[in-house]
Amino acid sequence: MRREKDKLFAEFPEQDPVELVPRGGAAFVCITGTERADLTFDRGKDGAVRAVTLAQRDVRIVAARLE
Repeated sequence: MRREKDKLFAEFPEQDPVELVPRGGAAFVCITGTERADLTFDRGKDGAVRAVTLAQRDVRIVAARLE
């Protein structure tokens, strides 16, 4: 994930960066061609992002934040 001004982008291996479109709160969607993925960020009590959940079709992946 990276931020450019007021936009957020996801970077996946061997793919161009994809803009994440806000859906409200911590939920975002990214759409590329015919693919769609929903991403939800999980924040800790301190407000820092701890993990992101990616849901695409029937697959759900939770990735912890790397420091």
